[in-house]
Amino acid sequence: MAENANDTEKKIVVPRPVGIDFKVPDSISTLYASEVAVQVILTDFVLSFFEVRIPILQPGFDSETTMLDAQCVGRIAISSEKIPDLIRALENQYQLFTGQTAIPIDEDSENEVGSA
Repeated sequence: MAENANDTEKKIVVPRPVGIDFKVPDSISTLYASEVAVQVILTDFVLSFFEVRIPILQPGFDSETTMLDAQCVGRIAISSEKIPDLIRALENQYQLFTGQTAIPIDEDSENEVGSA
């Protein structure tokens, strides 16, 4: 008995893009960071965010102080695969902030301006 042509064809499954609904729970607080440190550990980038706390100047303040404390307010590890998306999102948002034209997003990209 001859095989049906449909039985011998291989089915190719092409994943379709799926949107992401970003949720920020109330338990996440927004903190100010005046400094950032970037480290590479194996295949991940670790971003550490710091707030420099300027001391209150009072009589007798040591004007010879050469170092200020910077408190870590957040730390995030990101896969190296997502770094180009993060850079693109930051560049787009900065250009929009400064009134410049945003960088075009690839037609195949599922990310919108501002998300990585």
